Amino acid sequence: MNISEKRYPYPVLKPDGDDYENSLFDVDVSIVKSPDVVIATFTASLRDNGLRRLIGVEHKAKILCHLECPRTVYRTCVDIPLPVCETASEGEVVEVQIPAAALSGTVSVCPFIVATADIPAYSNESFNPDYECESFSIEAGAVMAEGRQKTFEVETAREALALSPSIFSVIPGGSDCKTLQSDWSGDKIRVYMPLRMFEQYGTLKDTPEDRETIWAMVFVPVLVEVLATLATTRRYSREDFEQFSEHRWYRSVDAALRLHYDGQGIDSDQFQEGDCVEMASVIVKNSVKEAFANMAHGWAGRGDEE
Repeated sequence: MNISEKRYPYPVLKPDGDDYENSLFDVDVSIVKSPDVVIATFTASLRDNGLRRLIGVEHKAKILCHLECPRTVYRTCVDIPLPVCETASEGEVVEVQIPAAALSGTVSVCPFIVATADIPAYSNESFNPDYECESFSIEAGAVMAEGRQKTFEVETAREALALSPSIFSVIPGGSDCKTLQSDWSGDKIRVYMPLRMFEQYGTLKDTPEDRETIWAMVFVPVLVEVLATLATTRRYSREDFEQFSEHRWYRSVDAALRLHYDGQGIDSDQFQEGDCVEMASVIVKNSVKEAFANMAHGWAGRGDEE
C-alpha cells in the first residue's frame, strides 16, 4: 500500500496540506533485525487538541499504521493508543515483533488517523480559516489524518540464503564433474553436481526432512570455502577483495552476518578473526545440528517400527 494524493470532501491533516494550521501528525519507525524476528518501534507525534480529544477522550478515532510487504504479501495494522487526555503531546511508543520469515525486501509503513465511529458534526479549532464555522459529517472508517509514508528493507539471514531464488544456483556439471564444484564469478554462487547427484538433489530438496541434510552436506561446505577465501583475500589483496563486493551473493552473505553479529559484516575485523565453520553454520541457522536431529529422529522411528 502506498499513500497516494487523494482529495477528501472534508479537511484532513497531512504533512504538506493546508486544511489545518499549527497542527502535526506523524509516526516514526525504527527497526531492529534479528535472524528470527524484526522488532518495529512506532513513535507517534500528534499536535492537535481536537484530534487528540477524539482519540484519547471520546474514543471516536485511533492512530493506525498499515504495514505491508509486497514480496511476501504480509499485511498488518498496528494500533497506537494514546493516553486519556485532551492536551497534545508526543512520544507515544508501540513495539511490534514480526516473524522475520514474514518480511522480505521493501516494507512500507503508512500512518493514518481513522474515525472509529460516525461523527455527525466534526469541527476543529485548527481548521484553515477557509473552513471557519463549518462542520463536517465523518463516517466510521474515514481517514482524518495522514502521516508520511516510510519504507525500510528487510533481508533476513534465512531469506538471504535459503529461498529458491537465493544466492545459490545448483547446476548439473559436465562429464568431467566427479564431485561438488563451485563458481563465485556471477551474482549467484553456482554449485555444480555430477548428473546423478543433481537428479537426487532435485528429488530431495523440497522434502522437509531432507532439506536440512542437503544444506549441511552441500551449502555449508561451500559457504565455508567462500568465507575462508574472503578472509584470506581481504588480508592479502584489498583490490581483489573489493571485486567480490560487486556480486549479489556477497551482499546477501554480508547482510546475514550483520544480522547475527551485531552489525559486524564481511569488512569487519571480527569477520577476519572469526571461525568460518561457525559463521557458515550460524548463517544457515545451524542446519548441521538440524540435519543430525532429523536423522536421529528417523533412526528412532525405525527402531519403533521394529
